[in-house]
Amino acid sequence: MGQIQSVIEVVLGRIIGFVIFVVLLLGANWLTSYIGLGAYVSVVDFLNNSLYIIIIFTLLLLIGEAFGVLMFPYNLPSPLFNAIGGIFLVKFIFDLIILIESIMNVSSNLKLNVFKNIAYVLVFLLVIIIGYAKILIAAGKIMIPGILSGTPSVPSGTSEKPVQQAGKPAAVKKGVKTKKQAGKKR
Repeated sequence: MGQIQSVIEVVLGRIIGFVIFVVLLLGANWLTSYIGLGAYVSVVDFLNNSLYIIIIFTLLLLIGEAFGVLMFPYNLPSPLFNAIGGIFLVKFIFDLIILIESIMNVSSNLKLNVFKNIAYVLVFLLVIIIGYAKILIAAGKIMIPGILSGTPSVPSGTSEKPVQQAGKPAAVKKGVKTKKQAGKKR
C-alpha cells in the first residue's frame, strides 16, 4: 500500500504543479494585451509555442518518477522514461537559449546544432547509466564494499570485525578481536 500511496503523491504533486504553470501561462497571455514590451510578448509566445514539448517532457519525467518510487524490479522503466524526458528538456533549454539570443540581439559563435546532438546523446546515456546503476546498487545486485551496500567497512587494527550471517548483510560484532590482535599478548 505504501508504494501506491507514494506513486499517487508523486502524480498528484506533478499534476498540481503543471496546472499552476498553465494557469500562470494563461495569466501571462491575458497580460500581453496590456504589456506591450517586445521581450515579454516574445517569451509568452515562446512558451505558447513550446507548450507541447513542455507537456511531453513533464509527462515522461512524471512517469519516470512514478516508476522510480516503486521497489525493484518495478522501477526498471524509470531511467528510460527519465532519459527520454531529459532529451526533450534539453531541447527546450536549447530553444530557450536561442530565444534569449534573439531578445538580446546577440549571436553566439557556438555551433548549437553540433552541440545539441552531442548533448542529446550525452544526456540520454548518462541518465540511463546512472539510473540503472542507482537501481542495481539499491537492489543489492552490485556490491561495493562499505559504500551503499550495507556492508560496513572496518578500519584495520580495530577490534571490530564484520560478521556475515546466513541471508543477512554483514554486521559488525563488537569485542571480536582480529587475528592480528588475538596473537598479541598484552
